[in-house]
Amino acid sequence: MRSKRLVSGLAGFAVSAALLLGGTAPAGVAQSGVCIDPNYCPEEPAVQSPTTDQQQLLKKCVKKAKKKFRNDATKKKAAIKKCKKKYG
Repeated sequence: MRSKRLVSGLAGFAVSAALLLGGTAPAGVAQSGVCIDPNYCPEEPAVQSPTTDQQQLLKKCVKKAKKKFRNDATKKKAAIKKCKKKYG
């Protein structure tokens, strides 16, 4: 029991010393939103808008409909209309 308390006390002391002397916190220890080294803190990936995804799905659906109903213009037109209704 006593050794466990001693080990946890030393670990706490080591973390506080690292924060005071190092200036920056190691990964997982109370980091702020500011990143000093761009290699250490990569940029967040850009979030795509939902409309872009919808447009891509619409293009894919229209392409599939055109391929499926090459010889039947009526069915092709109906399939494209369904795609536009669903994703447009």
